[in-house]
Amino acid sequence: MSTRPCVKICGLLPGDDVTFASDPVITHVGFVMVPASRRFVSAEAAAVMVEQVRNQVQTVGVFSDADFDSALAAVRAAHLDVAQLHGSESVELCNSLKSAGCKVWKSVPVPLVQPDRTAILEACERYMPVVDAILLDAKPPRDGVSGLTGGNGVAFDWTILADVCAALDGFPLWVAGGIAPENVHALFRSCRPYGIDLSSGVETDGRKDVKRIAQLIKAVASIEYAK
Repeated sequence: MSTRPCVKICGLLPGDDVTFASDPVITHVGFVMVPASRRFVSAEAAAVMVEQVRNQVQTVGVFSDADFDSALAAVRAAHLDVAQLHGSESVELCNSLKSAGCKVWKSVPVPLVQPDRTAILEACERYMPVVDAILLDAKPPRDGVSGLTGGNGVAFDWTILADVCAALDGFPLWVAGGIAPENVHALFRSCRPYGIDLSSGVETDGRKDVKRIAQLIKAVASIEYAK
């Protein structure tokens, strides 16, 4: 039996063409609820878009160091399926959201220079008991926008992925950062993650580009691997 990775298109904005959500290659879409992000959307705006893709894909809200009440309220107001925590959230906060009925993904930042495999694995193992998935993303640059912890369009060193995939032993692992239609196959030569998360890699001039997404769909559709 073979399967393809899950694919999430993140950072949707009001007015984006979301017809791509009907393609079976696309499994998730994401809405950034981080005020510092240029892709920020309110829960109310996200709720409108969620309704447009209802019964086609899973919907994900991206948060960065939001408190429990704010994150839970946004998830419920927008009728989201998943809360993706992309900051320095504690194990306790993750557990509280999961206990409240949320599916929770936790990001683990990967330094762009000399990533410490041991530290990354320890972070993954710390969160795994209280979340539904781990997401690896490139650590933002020091001179980046304050409060912005993802969506930088930069890839980390994918050679670490084989070790992480092996250590997680089937636990859902998402990979983000610098992924684009042109390098999807290179990523899957490094690792076979549960899912890939794209934003700027399928944008033109800062907005989602249906042609770029179509290129991604074609590239991913050609990837099959044994479970």
